Amino acid sequence: MTWFSRRLHAARMQSGDSGGFSLIEVIVALALILFVMTASVVFFVRSMQTSAAQQVREAAVSLADQATELPRSVPSSVLLTGRDKGRSDTQWAALPAAAAAAKGVSQEVWDSTATGSSTPLVPFSTSDATALVNKTQFTVNVAIGKCWISTTTSVVCNVPSPVPATATPLYRIIVDVHWTAKIGEYCPASGCDYIVTTLRDPSTDPLFNSNGG
Repeated sequence: MTWFSRRLHAARMQSGDSGGFSLIEVIVALALILFVMTASVVFFVRSMQTSAAQQVREAAVSLADQATELPRSVPSSVLLTGRDKGRSDTQWAALPAAAAAAKGVSQEVWDSTATGSSTPLVPFSTSDATALVNKTQFTVNVAIGKCWISTTTSVVCNVPSPVPATATPLYRIIVDVHWTAKIGEYCPASGCDYIVTTLRDPSTDPLFNSNGG
């Protein structure tokens, strides 16, 4: 055997000894791949849950905006029509903790002539098919209270005691959109709530002369 043949044979033997992976190296590589894939799946699932929760909250915001439009469109003189004291008391007491701030500076109001069978112009609650968005059932509650603004005591609409004779009364409309928490949402055990409040002047709308005379 020549020197060249011996060197070629030695190179082949060396290449054959180091040309593959050991079993331990294969196991370690598979474990690393499994770890990375598991982390990726967890991140993907979490992202999907967060996206779904965001869509649900956006739907709640949209429903709350729609619910505030009806009390604004109804004439203030008939805003309370059909809202009897019994159902108003029940709804007022059931307002969630998220509405405590608005409730604390408002006085419950109702239609003294209404009964439990009366149909309110502004519904107490809506939970029918119109409140079903993206397979999530929402309940839209509309509570109406009253507050007063007095320039002599405070510019915040609240319930002063006693109410100054010069205070301006306003309706406070409290809209509560409620739904059951989805996976990935962090809400109280009672469920999720999105609260919107707005003020409505009960004064008669002014009449404008558009005839130019």
